[in-house]
Amino acid sequence: MEMVRQTFFAHFRVKKVFFSFCEELLFRGILLSSLKERFSPFFTIITVALILGIFHMSIFRILPTALIGLYLTFIVYRTGSIYLSIIGHSLNNGLALMIISYPEFREHFGWLTGEDSISLLIIIVMILLIVSGVFFILYSNRTNKQILA
Repeated sequence: MEMVRQTFFAHFRVKKVFFSFCEELLFRGILLSSLKERFSPFFTIITVALILGIFHMSIFRILPTALIGLYLTFIVYRTGSIYLSIIGHSLNNGLALMIISYPEFREHFGWLTGEDSISLLIIIVMILLIVSGVFFILYSNRTNKQILA
């Protein structure tokens, strides 16, 4: 069992964290920076999110990946910092790896893999977390501008 844990964490560090970091630099670093100078915020954020979804090369993963990409791109666009999106991306990939690697973990989160239906409570909690995150970013950005002014 200890060997499995060591393999899991080695795989997590190398693949998920490194690839998350590289994707963030490419999409929300280089691509976002180059597009936001030329296009509106709405177009830029949508475009980066869609390109990220298509980049994952799976018809079934385009929409979920683009939605996560939309949220992370919005965070980077509003805060001007890529660090939160790197952390968010790494956490997302780490959760996916845990679900794949540990069957006992999958039993409790079957709705993430499509094995179980998602409950209304989970949907409401997810929506509340996303909305509160967006409001927090919008409000903290406004507060920071008022402090700096």
